[in-house]
Amino acid sequence: MPVHAVRPLRRWLVFLSALVLAGLATATSLVARSADASLRLAQGWLNADLVVVPAGCAESVARGLVLGEPVPAHLPYDSAQRIAAIPGVAAASAQLYLRCPLRGASCAVPGQFLVAYDPATDFTLRPFLERSLPQGLAPGSALGGSAATLPRGEEMILVYGCPLRLAGSLPATGTNLDRALFFTLETAHQVAAASFGAADPPLRVPLADTSSVLVRLRPDGDPRAVTEEVERQVPGATAAPAGALLAGFRAQADGLQQGMLAALGVAAALWGACAALRRTVAGSRRSLDAGIGAPVPLRPGEESVEALGGAGLGAALACVAVRVWGVSLSARLGLPFLPSAVPASVAVVGLALALAALAPAAGMAGWRRAGALTRAAPAHRLLQR
Repeated sequence: MPVHAVRPLRRWLVFLSALVLAGLATATSLVARSADASLRLAQGWLNADLVVVPAGCAESVARGLVLGEPVPAHLPYDSAQRIAAIPGVAAASAQLYLRCPLRGASCAVPGQFLVAYDPATDFTLRPFLERSLPQGLAPGSALGGSAATLPRGEEMILVYGCPLRLAGSLPATGTNLDRALFFTLETAHQVAAASFGAADPPLRVPLADTSSVLVRLRPDGDPRAVTEEVERQVPGATAAPAGALLAGFRAQADGLQQGMLAALGVAAALWGACAALRRTVAGSRRSLDAGIGAPVPLRPGEESVEALGGAGLGAALACVAVRVWGVSLSARLGLPFLPSAVPASVAVVGLALALAALAPAAGMAGWRRAGALTRAAPAHRLLQR
């Protein structure tokens, strides 16, 4: 194959390789950053120092809150009262996690996550209620996450065949909590009673069990001592800091980013080796073209120019792709996604696109100058002397 036919192919390969690598690196970084911001908001939403869950169910509870997966209810309901009496505990409130069936018309949103709480002891939703609903959440009403909306043309939202009034929406967290419904335990029992005959299967609310107990410590409370006392007072339970409950998702996001950085490191090493070999071969060829003893004209770094253009375009496309498909991409990875954490600045994307547009233009100018020099003194003429 002629040399002039190989060079355009090599340039396109360099450009496309840089585009793919930069795009993957940018997308991975944005998804990991969004997941971290989402988990911080979810931890802040819990508003708890410790979360008490059934032993061996910490991951299940975390995946329920973040991803909406079913959560078992194996804690005795009076656990909150026993924990509240422990020295160093300021408040303890039970929460029951339920879920709509995945099929059927008894729920407006199949598979929707439901959180039933005790308004007498609650401190998770109380800050929002004090600002937006000072009178509290009435029976038959529910709070929705930021993405929980009424069906088009409806004034109530159907849960197990029971219509509930949507009283307000909570701020976004990027987790499954954004699509969840929150109501009091009294409302949960009302829905369960109405679901018999209206939903298949009906909602079953355990009377003696709960899913978790959120614990807030006093300023002088010792988390380790309280944890040990909780596990002694409530057999079969384990207590963990709210941050530790979500640590698995943080480790997953960090691992994703570190894996991509490792892949980029290997690619950069291979790129450096190929570029060094290319410079050696190009230097020998230009020495022959220029003639013995003649000064060797320097050619612009073609690979660097092409890589810069590909990287700029790849980063810009990654920003757009994550902004549009970030939710579905993160769901496939098992991570939360907060759209507001992804930079949507037109200036950032515009700068990347400008680099992608200007770099190939500069490269083409360099290629034309280098081609003119090569044609002026081809190597085969030197060998014919």
